Amino acid sequence: MAFSAHDRVEPVPGAVRADLPLTPQEYFVLSRIEQRVAVSEIPSRVGLADEDVHRALAKLLSLGLVRLAGRPRDEAVRPGPRRGKGDPRKRALLGQFAASFSQGAGGSERPVRRGAPEGARPAPAEGARRPPVDEDVWASIRAACDPSRLDPDSPIPEDEQRLLLGLVARGDKLSAFDLLGIPPTNDERTIRRAYLRASRHFHPDRYYGKDLGPFGPMLADLFERSRRAYQALLDPARRAAYLRALEERAGGRQDAEAEPDAATCTDEDRRRAEEEARRRQARKARDEARRRRQQRRLRQELRAKAQAHYARGTEAEAAEDFSNAAIAYRLASEIDPANETYRRAYERARARVRKVRCETLVARGWSKLELGDTAGAAEAFRAAAELDHSPEHLALAAWAHAALDPSMAEAYAMEALAELSNVLGRGSAGLSAAAEARIRAMAARGLAVGGRHHLTAEQIRRAEALAGDDPKVRSLLEALKEA
Repeated sequence: MAFSAHDRVEPVPGAVRADLPLTPQEYFVLSRIEQRVAVSEIPSRVGLADEDVHRALAKLLSLGLVRLAGRPRDEAVRPGPRRGKGDPRKRALLGQFAASFSQGAGGSERPVRRGAPEGARPAPAEGARRPPVDEDVWASIRAACDPSRLDPDSPIPEDEQRLLLGLVARGDKLSAFDLLGIPPTNDERTIRRAYLRASRHFHPDRYYGKDLGPFGPMLADLFERSRRAYQALLDPARRAAYLRALEERAGGRQDAEAEPDAATCTDEDRRRAEEEARRRQARKARDEARRRRQQRRLRQELRAKAQAHYARGTEAEAAEDFSNAAIAYRLASEIDPANETYRRAYERARARVRKVRCETLVARGWSKLELGDTAGAAEAFRAAAELDHSPEHLALAAWAHAALDPSMAEAYAMEALAELSNVLGRGSAGLSAAAEARIRAMAARGLAVGGRHHLTAEQIRRAEALAGDDPKVRSLLEALKEA
């Protein structure tokens, strides 16, 4: 399943169970999804590649452990402006057209055209211009910022840090329009658009879950001040008085009473901002505590699951069901890779499974020989040699392939002698003289068909010296001399 950088996932409450078929890596990814989080943020949390994270998320989605969350609000599709009959601009144009049509020649009035609304909004006066929101009043504020206060490690971009520091540095000298980032204007629509832009810049949840350092209280303070400034400027009477005060201030006269009280940051505003910052810190601490509890609970569940697998493996091994024991030990080791007990138990059970399988293959090979099926016997001995690379199994494979494939018989014989040399070099006490004689006698047959006569004679001589009265070795040597 393909994920985009804008996708968000969230955990499904109560979906974690003790019998989930998850790898340790998938369990780790699941443990890091404690609340709604963007897919693009998960690789940095778990330290895995994007492809591994996406595969793990696809598995978690298929098991119903997580689910895709809704698109963020700022990514939602916003409908365009309506252009139908209810559009206020169209009604204004219709009203102007009806007014001009109602004036006849010589000033006589004509009836107003039906459908023109009463009290239609008049057109703006000629020469009037609505101030654009994107006229960057904040540019001079950014330029006045002290660069020594910038934090290169902060998640807030440098341009945004300059704006925050510049606005805070102005303090009470900051006007309501400066907060919103526009020049003084009497246009409500421009003020509304400017406030929407400012609220996106200063909203505390814009960087939710990240350590903002000293910029956190600044964002909370500026967000509250911009909200109060916007509410004050929405009142036409207060806005007009404030605009007059700004004009008088620009002309050298001060009129503090004309400024809206919501445009300045009072002690009460600061107190509220600090209280909001404390609440956010408390919420962050609660979230971190909840995350630790969830991780601890998940570790306990995984530990219990691994212990249950190990207990099943112990029961199966006691019943000599080594195959199921190996499977149970492997599951326990995958859940808890650091547990040496689980790993050693898995290796022990796997070795027993391999031994039992080899014994079965060797017995099948001898049965095939008794039935005259040389090819079937060679295949069984070859499978045993591939499964357990011991000198006995390699010598059997060489002896059985002598009549079918001389080159393969020679290769198995040489490999059997090399493994035998390694075993004898380690001083293995489990290899008897009769067993060594059998290995050399069977390897001699593979060497003989491969044309290595000098080495064949050497192996026969050493096998005769070790055989004693062993009837199996004597039978092998007799068959070799007859061939």
